[in-house]
Order: sequence, then C-alpha cells, then structure tokens
Amino acid sequence: MTEPMFLASDEARATYELGTHRGRLLAGAADTGGAYLAAEWTMDAAAPPPPPHRHQRTTETLLLLEGECEFTDGTTVYKGGPGTSVTIPPGVLHGFSMINGPVRMVTVHTPGEDAEKLIAAMAEAATIEDPVKQLEILAAADCEVVIQ
Repeated sequence: MTEPMFLASDEARATYELGTHRGRLLAGAADTGGAYLAAEWTMDAAAPPPPPHRHQRTTETLLLLEGECEFTDGTTVYKGGPGTSVTIPPGVLHGFSMINGPVRMVTVHTPGEDAEKLIAAMAEAATIEDPVKQLEILAAADCEVVIQ
C-alpha cells in the first residue's frame, strides 16, 4: 500500500456472511503487503460463539466496539464491554461468547494471508455438515479447534 485507504462506514473491501456473523473487510493482505488483515464483525448475542481454538502462526487482536463478551484463554474468563481489547499470541487457546448484544468488534490478524485463508475456510466449513471434515478444513487454515 503506497497511499491511504479510506472506507466510509457503509463501504468494505469485501463482505462476509458466516452464519449469523457478518464481516466487513477493512484492509486485506493485498492492501497491507501481507502484514495484516483488519475486519469489522457484527454478531447477534444469541449467535453460537466460535469454539475454543488456537492459531500456530497468527496473532489476533480484538477490539470490542459494541455489546458485551466473555473472552477466555482456556483457564480464565474475562468480561468486557465497549473499548475492551484482547491480543492473543500464536499458540494460545482462546474463544469468546456474546453475552449482551448485538456485538460489534474489529479484529486484526497478523499475518494477513493466514487470516484470509482462515475466513475462506470458515465459509467453506459452514457449508459442510460433517464435523470431522469441518475441523480438517479449519486445521488446514491454521485454526486448531479444541473440543473440551
């Protein structure tokens, strides 16, 4: 990227519909030279939370804009509202659930290419009913789901 990129609140580089999770790509790997991916996500409070998982190569930062969530690192649960930020380094088990919503958050994933593969894998897994195949698809995109 050699020039600033401006997106109005109703614009996106791309949009995602992953079940009840709706995403708006703010900056993708191609926009950032692969350095990161930034997206805004909106989820209903009743939406199923992502299962506990870890990424071996990806650092993930979440900034909660609206609603309330409970974040976990697998041992401790942290409750947060608007303005709460969580950064998860590679290899750390994590997850979150929406407790008051709708929930809106910005996520930043480093590196960006891995995040784009993960979003594509999540979209593909959502179309498959076989849970074993879903886990295989996610694992191939650096997302190891941990069944507890």
